[in-house]
Amino acid sequence: MKELYKSPIGTPVYADITFKAVTYTAPDGKVYNTEKQTYITVLISVTIPKIIIKTQIQGSDGSIKEYIGQDDAQVSINGVITGSNGEYPSEDVTKLNNMIQARVPIPVVCEFLNSNSMGIYNLVIESASLPQEAGRISQQAFTLNCISDTPTEIDFINA
Repeated sequence: MKELYKSPIGTPVYADITFKAVTYTAPDGKVYNTEKQTYITVLISVTIPKIIIKTQIQGSDGSIKEYIGQDDAQVSINGVITGSNGEYPSEDVTKLNNMIQARVPIPVVCEFLNSNSMGIYNLVIESASLPQEAGRISQQAFTLNCISDTPTEIDFINA
């Protein structure tokens, strides 16, 4: 794997993820904005579930598979936001929390996710965890549990 660039402390970065800025209108009519954010201390895991519709036939072993398709990819992002010299990264955690609250898919730029083998360009955050860790006041760990999203346009005129 090729080094992408150096981190702020000079260590090599081999993988990162950037969440692009989004603007959306919430059900209360307010317009919200999130900021573009890049995380360099992340590990990403992708699970690719399938949709299989099976029918049991009485007197037969097994089942008939009527449909086999692909479900949304499940993406887990484990990361750490680091503050400077013993200070909690409150501003960056607020930006992350604003993104977690977004009610729309978020475009992502990530070599691992955007590759031809994965083809994931948008994520919907289903849940998030931001645990406290003893003795780590200048860091905030986080886990984002997401599903992939493929934008679809419906043509009501010709429907």
